Amino acid sequence: MNDFKGKKITIAGLARSGACSVKVLAGRGALVTASDIKPEQELAEFTGMLSGVNYKLETGGHSEEAFLGADLVVVSPGVPLNTPLFEKVRAKGIPVIGEIELAYSLLKGNFIGITGTKGKTTTTTMTGLILSRGSSRVKTAGNIGNPLASMVDGEPDTLFVLELSSFQLETIKEFKPYIAAITNVSEDHMDRYKSLQEYIEAKAMIFRNQTRNEYLILNANDKYTPLYTSMASSSIIYFNSKAELEEGAFLRDGWITVRFRGGEYRIIRASDLLVKGMHNVENAMVASLIGVLMRITPSVIGEVLAKFEGVEHRQEFVGEVNGVKFINNSQGTNIDAVEKSFLSYANPVVAIMGGRNKGSNFAKLADTVKQKVKKIILIGEAKGEIRAALSGSTELVDAATLEEAVRLAYKSAEPGDVVMLSPACASFDMFKDYRDRGRVFKEAVAKVKKEESAAWI
Repeated sequence: MNDFKGKKITIAGLARSGACSVKVLAGRGALVTASDIKPEQELAEFTGMLSGVNYKLETGGHSEEAFLGADLVVVSPGVPLNTPLFEKVRAKGIPVIGEIELAYSLLKGNFIGITGTKGKTTTTTMTGLILSRGSSRVKTAGNIGNPLASMVDGEPDTLFVLELSSFQLETIKEFKPYIAAITNVSEDHMDRYKSLQEYIEAKAMIFRNQTRNEYLILNANDKYTPLYTSMASSSIIYFNSKAELEEGAFLRDGWITVRFRGGEYRIIRASDLLVKGMHNVENAMVASLIGVLMRITPSVIGEVLAKFEGVEHRQEFVGEVNGVKFINNSQGTNIDAVEKSFLSYANPVVAIMGGRNKGSNFAKLADTVKQKVKKIILIGEAKGEIRAALSGSTELVDAATLEEAVRLAYKSAEPGDVVMLSPACASFDMFKDYRDRGRVFKEAVAKVKKEESAAWI
């Protein structure tokens, strides 16, 4: 699937990955139509990327003509496939792939794929930094922000470290990573999937095409791991934060340790990681395993991990005002991630939560909230749902904007407390995406800090 000349190809969704797909296909002689449900004025950022590119643009909705007359449909991750239009596309036998599959068909190189409900961005970043110490031709891409299609015309023989969401994995056909890793799986995106089983199966697509010649890294403590083990043909290797393993990554005497093919390697003391929480220890275990599998010296792996300060919007330390620490966990969009973020801090938390519910059951947070959270400031569409679910667990206060929420949280906090944006929701009711939400949070914290500093002058 690499001869596109003269083919009618429709791109569904003109975000960054869609725009990169348009550029790649038009450059190879395809007759490209980009279709998006948004009005054209909201797509200026992406149409601007396509200046001088020969393609048709359809906005304000997806027409049957553009899709049912296509030889191939390339779907951006944000476009759901369970719609009547896509049922008609599939019924007509028109192939439907994603941007990852498109780029994979054109690239020459090796691939490492990392997925999971949470931890995949941190693990991908850690892994990319580790592998970069062994080669200059290492690129991180995928859900982490850089579309894989943007790298199609780059250097050959590159090692691609990919963060892959379930949305991206849904459309896999031939993609096969040398190493695949699933950090963990918990309920998420229930607004998109009909069932948890459907979501679990989407994650499994990362190892769909693997054989015994490829590796699959799985979490020994995840309840869905036995299911994945039974489904996979890969060479499986585990990580375990609770017990030692004959082969894999585990903790021994406080050290992240890897055993592989008769060798045993101490990587780094868990307490020496700058990113805190057992979930980050597990992320480091996955990155360490990949490093060992790719023959990076264990001491180098430990050195990289010791300097890793974390990823923006994931338990990111923003600043401290009069003894109150501010943490940006805008990426905390599901229940499991939020619970882990609350439990990562010994001191009381004043939480900012809310946004657009992704089908989460907020009541699952009740016990942790009682234990760790002294007050919750609620924002966004899901305010009422969160209030109903957590009433009685802690004090709940509404705010009209994120800026107001930051001020209310600061006023409610005492020295030593942690003010944390950990929304348990998607951002699209109020913001462009979670990055935009995190940026607004940081700007609001900076204003509070400036005002408090001025008060002392």
